[in-house]
Amino acid sequence: MKQLETLFLHTKMRWKTVLLLALGCGLAVGLLMVPEALASTSLQQPGISYEFWIFMALFILLNCEKPWEAGVKTFVFFLISQPLIYLVQVPFSPWHWDLLRYYPRWGLITLLTLPGAALGWYVRKEKWYSVLLLAVLNVILCLELPSSVRALAEGFPRYLLSTAFIVFELVFFTLLLFKNKKLRALSFALTLVLLAGSVWETVWFERNATFITAAQIETGTAPYELLAEPEGVQISVENSFVRVELKQHDYRTVEIRLRDAAGEIVEMTLDYSEEGTRWR
Repeated sequence: MKQLETLFLHTKMRWKTVLLLALGCGLAVGLLMVPEALASTSLQQPGISYEFWIFMALFILLNCEKPWEAGVKTFVFFLISQPLIYLVQVPFSPWHWDLLRYYPRWGLITLLTLPGAALGWYVRKEKWYSVLLLAVLNVILCLELPSSVRALAEGFPRYLLSTAFIVFELVFFTLLLFKNKKLRALSFALTLVLLAGSVWETVWFERNATFITAAQIETGTAPYELLAEPEGVQISVENSFVRVELKQHDYRTVEIRLRDAAGEIVEMTLDYSEEGTRWR
């Protein structure tokens, strides 16, 4: 812990260090995104999620002497590292330059790091507002943790490293930044509240999220009339298409009966399973 504390609070954040970090992180993450064997594993999470970049942003801003320095150096770090991730992948990807369509989100985040890191610099002051500033970053981590745990449970141990890393960050930065017992307790309490809210939101979404699919009606003559709607399923018919909406993960077979313009009965079946959907 002492070595980490020294690294995070007493490293001289020179411009050379910032540039080397930006180039190293951009190249490393970009190369990790190339092998298909690493898909859906912790090793590709830095190219998808936020926990690694929060870690790096705090490492840079906590070692700056002034708020404006923290903002500018964090901004430059993201300005170099984020597009580099995509540029490294271009020669190896079937999408080539189309990969850059994913950059605008990170471009916006890069712009936000300029004021965000300057304000975040005050987290090192160990005041009540420092707890709130850290809580802003913890919101992001707490939102990521439930989905990371679920992915870990569904495909152990592919997401073990990234899940453990999020937990480590939630604990480490509170211990690092707050020596005052009251502030430390307040920070941990806020983190638990945020985590509980994130878990509730995840559970609510899982229970209420809907799955929508549609298919063309290939027999009969439009317009079509829906004769019956199974319980728990919403079916609509527009022109020559039938649209089915049901709860996500509510795997079932849906029988659909329609009457066409000539009065003939048209029957369709939707098989919804973990493997996907099949119309017949």
